[in-house]
Amino acid sequence: MPNAGRVNSLPRCRACNSTKLWSYFDLGAQPLANALRAPDDVTPEFTAPLAIQRCHTCGLSQLTHHVAPAQLYNNYVFRAGTTTSWHRHCQDLVRLIDNWYENSGLVVDIGANDGTLLHHFQAAGYRVLGVDPAGCADDDIPMHTALWNNDAAQIIEATEGEAMVVTAQNVFGHAANPVDFLAAIKRILAPNGTVVIEVPMVTSLVDNLAFDTIYHEHLYYWALTPLRLVARRVELDVVGVESLPHMHNGSMRIFLRHAGLKASDSVARWEAWEQTWGLPERKPYITFAARAQRALALLCEMLGTFAVQGKTVWAYGASAKLTVLLNALKVPHPVECVVDDTLAKQAMLMPGVAVPIIAPRSLRDVDVLLVGARNWLVDIREQAEALDFRGKFLIPLPQPELL
Repeated sequence: MPNAGRVNSLPRCRACNSTKLWSYFDLGAQPLANALRAPDDVTPEFTAPLAIQRCHTCGLSQLTHHVAPAQLYNNYVFRAGTTTSWHRHCQDLVRLIDNWYENSGLVVDIGANDGTLLHHFQAAGYRVLGVDPAGCADDDIPMHTALWNNDAAQIIEATEGEAMVVTAQNVFGHAANPVDFLAAIKRILAPNGTVVIEVPMVTSLVDNLAFDTIYHEHLYYWALTPLRLVARRVELDVVGVESLPHMHNGSMRIFLRHAGLKASDSVARWEAWEQTWGLPERKPYITFAARAQRALALLCEMLGTFAVQGKTVWAYGASAKLTVLLNALKVPHPVECVVDDTLAKQAMLMPGVAVPIIAPRSLRDVDVLLVGARNWLVDIREQAEALDFRGKFLIPLPQPELL
């Protein structure tokens, strides 16, 4: 088998170890969402099953298959700090933390990527350290280049001491073993320290029909109930939770501390809401799968109509979400090209569909612009209009529409 050792099935829940898993949505074999291709690359493209299942015991949604980290991050070009919205989000988090610790102590950011968050903590006077296997931050940010695990925590504990704040933005869903991930955090966390985890919510995945956020890096689609279960296994407690409705189509920010501290009322209210929403039931997930198929069919129909009408259709934003969406459509040449201002992405091809990625240029003659990352619609719209775009924006999900 060509993918032997690189893809493994997940027959047990990674939160509670249950085997009572039920697959509810299947995108088929897909390429890795961030594995852009060079135009002269003729090697066979790596693909793996991409389907999502739910645990009947604890309610955690998770992929049915796990791609080895070495395969996932071998050619990883995602950079966090490319939008003003993301910078504002990071600044807001720094201000929140500053209310508690007043520029004091070490901040460790797991999955630090290009160091955007740590730049803002550093500017506020904190000592900072990033942890990331790609190690792609600039020289101003100290970086431990490794996957986050107990070995990394042991090194940091010996060289840097305790962390007052540990952050993990949109990375906890990537952890091959979430219990070990949190256990390693607990190892370096100061007695009065705080862990801040931001993750997309499964409730938002379902309600907002955000199936374009299902890709191989995202092993889990969390709810508070299973996340709290995992935290308790390593003697951490969830002490607070808040909604981030504009992040990745709906995320939650979780605050954890060492066991024994009182949780805010937000935790009990949130878990009660999840039960009312239907976390333990099948119906929301069955409905989600049916809606997703209808949305894909309608989007295919719209693109077909544009082709018949001779309209020029491009996309803006060579995101992982766009990779998933274009491959899910299963139609040849869904768009002519993708505009992106990230230098590392330009002159590359979108995975699976081989659509070229180009640098920003005049969009005056483009009729329709498919939004490649709808969570950054405000930024994309501003950038496109600055390039003289006068056509219609195509928002693909939850219901394809032209703006």
